[in-house]
This record gives sequence, structure tokens and C-alpha cells, in this order.
Amino acid sequence: MPKPVTIREEYMIQIMEYKRILFIAPSGTGLNVSPEIDTIERLGFSVRSVEGDVTSDRLFNIAVESGAQYDIIHFATHASEDGILLSHAEKLSKGGLLQIARKVNAKVIFLNACETSDFCHWLADNDVPVTIGVKAEISDTVARHTAQVFYAKLAETNDIRSAYKLSKPADIGIYVLVTDGNYTNAINQPILDRFDKFERFIVNSMEENNKTNSRIRWLQVGTGLLIISQIIMSAWMGVLH
Repeated sequence: MPKPVTIREEYMIQIMEYKRILFIAPSGTGLNVSPEIDTIERLGFSVRSVEGDVTSDRLFNIAVESGAQYDIIHFATHASEDGILLSHAEKLSKGGLLQIARKVNAKVIFLNACETSDFCHWLADNDVPVTIGVKAEISDTVARHTAQVFYAKLAETNDIRSAYKLSKPADIGIYVLVTDGNYTNAINQPILDRFDKFERFIVNSMEENNKTNSRIRWLQVGTGLLIISQIIMSAWMGVLH
């Protein structure tokens, strides 16, 4: 039986700026992506994982599906200067990735694959709001751990730049975040702060309601006592007469 979602979790899910993720993990790369996907789903993100036989045609078909909208496109694979590795040694070009990103209205592309920094700059030049990539070679373990921490921090802060800074490895210069110049995080107030304000509003409202109800109860008690005193007074006057 699935664990019920708490009010706090439901509220956090509703206000998350980036909650729909297209997670692409082609077969044949030797990567174990299950821990990444499990972590991201447990954090409350809506994940569509594209695994197994992943070709450019399959990705294009997903992109043109009716209503297909994803905030983040995440690649867990390998790459080189001539493209991102898909199944059967196919490479997805920069132009192909850009078409997919535009079709699904992606706000962020996370290329968790070696040597993708050139992709990031090219995509930024072509108006992709935010792209995260890797400058050099990294181990599969580091890549997986970085992704898990990134999404955990994103769920906590609701801010891409903060999540990037808090998750990137200590080695300077491995990961890179590139924006198109229009990206801003000014409107993205941290989720937990926003929930705490919402929670305080509810608590304050309940306290105010309790005070109002208490006043009403005392008014009702006072009215009742007045009626009783009038009845007693009438009965006493009757006795005197």
C-alpha cells in the first residue's frame, strides 16, 4: 500500500517550479540509473523515464506527443564532441537536442555526460534558458551522486542555481552551468520558506477562528445567564404577588 502524501508534501509538489522531468537513459552505456530515478521520484518530481532502446526517432516522437511538456530534460549517458550517445551507437546532435527542447518547452537541460560543456554554450546561444553539463571526464559514481544531490537540493530550494552550487563536486571546473542571459531566480522563493509562510497563515487563521469562537461561546453563555436570571426574577415577582 503506497504511503499517503502529507499536506506538506502535496503543497511542495504544487509550487515546485521544475517538477516534470524527461529522464533519458539509453541502453548499452553500462550505467545504473535506477538509483537516480528512484531518488528523483521519491522527492516528488513527475518523472518520465525513457530507457532501453533510445533512438533520436523515439525522442522526437515523444517530443511531438500532444501535451508533451517537460521542465527538465535529463540525459544519463556518455557523449563526445560529435553528439550525445544513444542506443546502437547513434549520436544525438546539438540541433536535434535543440529541436526536442523547444518542442517540450524545456526550461533546463541537464547533460550528465562527459565533455558536454560545448553543448551547453551552444544551447545557451540558441535560447535554451539553462543547461548543465560536464567539462571533463568523470566517473559514473560521481555523475550519479551529483544528480541525486542536485534534485534533492532543487526540491528543497526550488532554485536551479542554488541546487547546482550545492551539488557540484568539490573539484573545481568539472560541471558547468550556462544560461541564455534571460534566466533569473529572483521569483523562485525557496519551497520550504514558502510552505512555512503558508503553514503560519493557516495556524494564524485557526488561532483567530478559535478566538472568535471563544468570544461567541462566552456571548452565548452570557445570553443564557441573562435569560435564566429573567426567568428567576419573574418567578420571584410572582411569589411576592
